[in-house]
Amino acid sequence: MPRKPRNTILCITADRLVRADFDRAADAAGFTITVRPRPAIDDLPGLVETTIRLRSDIGKRVWVLSSDIFLQIADLTSAPGALDDDELRRALAFELEPLSNISGLDSLVGYAPLASETGHAAFLVSQISRSEAERICEVVRRAGGQLVGIAHPAGVPAPLHASGALESWARVEAWTDATVRIERSPGQPVTRSPLLTPLGGHTQGAGTEWGGDEGAAPAELLLTSNGNQVAGYDPQLIRRLDTEDDFRALLSTWARILHDDLAPSQVIHPPKRPAPAGAWTGLAAAVALLAIGGCAAHWWYVNQQITTLQAEVSERRGPATERERLQTEFGALTTRVQNRRAQLTRLESDIDKAQSGIASFIARPGEVLHAVWLASADLGGQLTLTGIEADRTGLRLVGDVLSPRSAAEFAQSISDQLADVGLRVEPPRTEADGRLWTFEIPLRDRVQVPNPESALVPATPTRTRGGGR
Repeated sequence: MPRKPRNTILCITADRLVRADFDRAADAAGFTITVRPRPAIDDLPGLVETTIRLRSDIGKRVWVLSSDIFLQIADLTSAPGALDDDELRRALAFELEPLSNISGLDSLVGYAPLASETGHAAFLVSQISRSEAERICEVVRRAGGQLVGIAHPAGVPAPLHASGALESWARVEAWTDATVRIERSPGQPVTRSPLLTPLGGHTQGAGTEWGGDEGAAPAELLLTSNGNQVAGYDPQLIRRLDTEDDFRALLSTWARILHDDLAPSQVIHPPKRPAPAGAWTGLAAAVALLAIGGCAAHWWYVNQQITTLQAEVSERRGPATERERLQTEFGALTTRVQNRRAQLTRLESDIDKAQSGIASFIARPGEVLHAVWLASADLGGQLTLTGIEADRTGLRLVGDVLSPRSAAEFAQSISDQLADVGLRVEPPRTEADGRLWTFEIPLRDRVQVPNPESALVPATPTRTRGGGR
């Protein structure tokens, strides 16, 4: 049985699906690649799932490389130096929204800085919608792996055909959406710069422009389509993704970069898993506080408006010849003031109701447990509570009791306490079970204030198993 690999790269291009499994990025002998033609579908999570199935066990850590991910060169007019990594990703997401039709609020991006002569900060940006990334993350999780990142295969910051680290190298990558030159000079870090010369058919002069400055290292040219030809370019420096050796070189280079985390900004971080259920209580409290704050701000705004309107009324009191007109306007303004005051009164009432509702909701679990404890103690062992269940209509207390009367007394005992937290105790339903009786007491939200004269009446016993009472 084959051993489970430590790492897996799932690469999806326009014409093929590739799965690469490896333990160490530097171990070429342990680098296993499985390839199949790409099916005629455009659903990226579905393609990821198909690529996973090319072999049995998937690696513990998984990366997804796909040319389907939106790729574009973006400029930021504002200085990005004051932004941290997360803030810069959000800024680039909104910058690309008109081009990608992916909402900036619902997208994840990876980026690589570009050298720019315009004075603006330029970036090579890859973008994917959050919902699509979440589906990919779930597909990988179900297969037994953990998604580490998603990236476009463009712009890998290392030479493709080199056994060790070179002091000087350069490469031009011609993708459908962007053409970029990646290079490294002796003693300098890797730099990237955008190229604007289009690539299509026979591009005259492109070889000279893409070759870089005089005396610079000769640049490899990576082409993604076999139909592209570049006049004046050294054929020995041209690499094509539709050839096995060049594609394997690109994939193994990406494996080393991803495994050693050498290009963290280029990798799209997988979306965080949803918060646990307990976090929703805190979220609800935060939303309530925001609502109260909004009401308070609106109350202040209304007061400001009232002050402004009153000042306007005072200013409009003028000469006697305009008295009739001013009186009419004054009446209209007074009506507006009264409406604003009525609105302010309603807002104050809403704030009080919201505060009361929050306090009641927070106190409800503790009050239920306290009422059940007191009532059980008063019955002196005649009743055993086996559970508190929830359904679509509310809560339900279930347990065993010596007699239906004890169940009714228990329900009567907890009714008054639970009324303070907005719960209505309905009459118990009992059912004979040998010498004991099982009971069920529904707890429902109070729709309206109950009639003080109403009271719980003992449930009528029902004869069932064994004929007991």
